Amino acid sequence: PVSSSLVQILASDADIGDNHRVVYEIVPSASGALFSIGNTTGVVTTAASLDFETATQHRFMVSASDLGSPVRRASQVAVIVDVTNVDDHAPHFLLSVYQARVREHSTAGTSVVNLTALDSDPFSVIRYSVAAGDDKHVFAVDPITGYITVQADIDRESQPTYNLTVAALSSSNFTLAAANRTTAHAIVTVVDINDFPPQFSQSSYTFLVPENLAVGSQVGTVLASDTNDVGVNAMVSGYELVSGNGTRVFTIDSGGVLRLNQSIDRESVAVYAAVAQASDSGVPRMSAVASVTFVITDVNDNSPVFDPSGYNASVREDVGVAVPVLTVSAGDSDSGSNGSVAFSISTPSVPFAVNALSGQISVSANLNYSVSPFYRVTVIASDRGTPVARSTAALVLITVIPKPNGAPVFN
Repeated sequence: PVSSSLVQILASDADIGDNHRVVYEIVPSASGALFSIGNTTGVVTTAASLDFETATQHRFMVSASDLGSPVRRASQVAVIVDVTNVDDHAPHFLLSVYQARVREHSTAGTSVVNLTALDSDPFSVIRYSVAAGDDKHVFAVDPITGYITVQADIDRESQPTYNLTVAALSSSNFTLAAANRTTAHAIVTVVDINDFPPQFSQSSYTFLVPENLAVGSQVGTVLASDTNDVGVNAMVSGYELVSGNGTRVFTIDSGGVLRLNQSIDRESVAVYAAVAQASDSGVPRMSAVASVTFVITDVNDNSPVFDPSGYNASVREDVGVAVPVLTVSAGDSDSGSNGSVAFSISTPSVPFAVNALSGQISVSANLNYSVSPFYRVTVIASDRGTPVARSTAALVLITVIPKPNGAPVFN
């Protein structure tokens, strides 16, 4: 650990007084930066954590100098620090999930799958075991090689699939200490004759679908093939969408082509998901699945909406320019620039201005009750949609209150 004492460097000086006093320092270097030394004690300690996997040895120079005057004298000594390895890394499997298939009634010793785990500690030894999922002890694992083999009769009709939890433990701790134990899953499928399912070209697909796409339009294509089996077993007989909220909204044909089956609205549902399944023609039929995500992209199909739809306000005629009167508000359920709203005033020659972003209406010129006791101001809320922006108007009725002049005023 940091600040661990490693060695004490001692130097002596035959002079007396300050000429005799010795101070120590590490000569700057990449390795030297990992250590520190007591200025007067000469005790070398770690200044940073050392990693055996990065460097097994560090070499640096220590300088010892006296405090003599007018000239300080110094000498140097080389320090070599050998880093010893500590098993400080847990092993890790190359895969988090291993997939395997084995025919029913296979003979004992039949190989099922080879587990492989690595440990970044160079001298570690890994041991393998089956931790869970094999209550009937159908499988055995070689603790050294990681090979899983059959050790008892397998009956597909009794249990077609095994989900084994396999463990790898490092050499320094063959107990079940969590710090040096890693697990993975080995899914073993027991098959009769047709022992390989089709495989999709991708494990997952994502398609962008404009919300104004016409029903019946093609969205995309998924593709599966079976390169392990032969003949009828290798023929992909068809596709279907088997689960997810997109199974009714989209369809898939025998060639894997996906089409829109009903109208969609991004503001109602922004993402659809489905599981596509491809089946072969074997007996029994085998299939593979891939996740399909349909992301509905926004079209500028909504206009801004004022809330409320109309406004009333009053302002004294003697207020100054830039005095706020009221703030209008509008929202747009579209996204991005399609839903970004800006405000403007379409009524010409009115003594008011609106902040395009905040919607705050303020006085922009001197008011005169005698000239106009009220104003009907039309405020426009526009989005920044492309290719065509959409807008909505709201009426703002602003009443001018006369300033007091001491004379009677008829209502």
